[in-house]
Amino acid sequence: MHLLGKLHLIEVYDIRMVLEGLAAKLAVGNINHDVLEHLINEFKNNDVRKLLKADTSLHQIIIGSCNNVKLQEMLTNLGNLVQVFRTAGYRSATRSKSATVYHIKIVKALMNRDGGEAERLMREHIEKTKNEIINEFQSKTDNS
Repeated sequence: MHLLGKLHLIEVYDIRMVLEGLAAKLAVGNINHDVLEHLINEFKNNDVRKLLKADTSLHQIIIGSCNNVKLQEMLTNLGNLVQVFRTAGYRSATRSKSATVYHIKIVKALMNRDGGEAERLMREHIEKTKNEIINEFQSKTDNS
């Protein structure tokens, strides 16, 4: 990853971390319990395609349930930028497992209507993902 690409990625993920953390907090109480139960079951699946679909669904459900149109617009635009990294993440067993653990914890916080915990976990998840992506690209660059 060249420097400009790395800086762009860091900026996008830093913004996403704050905004999507806020969206998770605001979404508490707005998501049907059955939908959350379904997501938990999807995250227990070992099929990479289903995990990727559940990952995308969780983020879309949270964004769609935050009841803040401007926040939704901003996160949708950022989501389009990170979708490539999200898809690539499921090719990495370590990143996939880590993301799935966070996703289940986030869903449980939403089920418990704990906005502070949902926000904290979402921020932590996105920060960890950002760092893993940077490390993966750095390793590839170092090995080239």
